[in-house]
Amino acid sequence: MRYLHGTIHHCLKYDSKEVKLIGLIDSDWGGSETDGRSTTGGCFSMGVAMISWMSRKQDPISLSSAEAEYVAACEVGK
Repeated sequence: MRYLHGTIHHCLKYDSKEVKLIGLIDSDWGGSETDGRSTTGGCFSMGVAMISWMSRKQDPISLSSAEAEYVAACEVGK
């Protein structure tokens, strides 16, 4: 609570007149040599500022690069 009270005047400021939410994803199919799992990566930006990003191994083992991309899109969309 002390931290929140001390940072109450901190904020994000977007000076752009046109603010768009843009999401980008990617995956590497079977990139891990130890277990064959793919890695998902994604980020979201609003205007010129990145507001969220993630990178982690996918739970299922994908059988194709298209399946790895589909799983990545679902995970980043969550």
